Amino acid sequence: MSTPERPDIVLVGNGLGIGRSPLGSLIDSAETVVRFNCYETEGYEEHVGSKVDVWACNCERRDTVPFVRRQKNRHPLPKKFLLFWHDAKFEREISDIYNLPIEVVNQRMVGQLKKELRGNPTSGLTALAHYMQTGRQILIVGFDVMRGVACPPRSYFEKEK
Repeated sequence: MSTPERPDIVLVGNGLGIGRSPLGSLIDSAETVVRFNCYETEGYEEHVGSKVDVWACNCERRDTVPFVRRQKNRHPLPKKFLLFWHDAKFEREISDIYNLPIEVVNQRMVGQLKKELRGNPTSGLTALAHYMQTGRQILIVGFDVMRGVACPPRSYFEKEK
């Protein structure tokens, strides 16, 4: 795998594959690190790093809202939230808990993705499309989670059940 010395943006997915390579230093060296939904860093820093600039949240996932509430004392805190669509209640909760800026991806772009895919795009694909519009160098890691796969674990931090 060829990787840049210092990427502009790293999108860190939660897939199992990220646990196979010690990418933590490379990830943390990026100008902007984006993490998704119910991510974990503690105990996995060698592989996933610890830096969090943007917390990208899919507010339609039932597990994301309670997870966000539980993480009030999480360290390090992100610099901002990236939401994939407007959800006034979720946005208020984030503002009340964290008092951090909230950015919502371009809804026209999300609509186009839904049309082309004939369904909802994943969190990772939505964020990738969003950041591709910046023209900056993007490194994606940990994107081997398959939507709808029922066999646990689905992410590097989940334990076998």
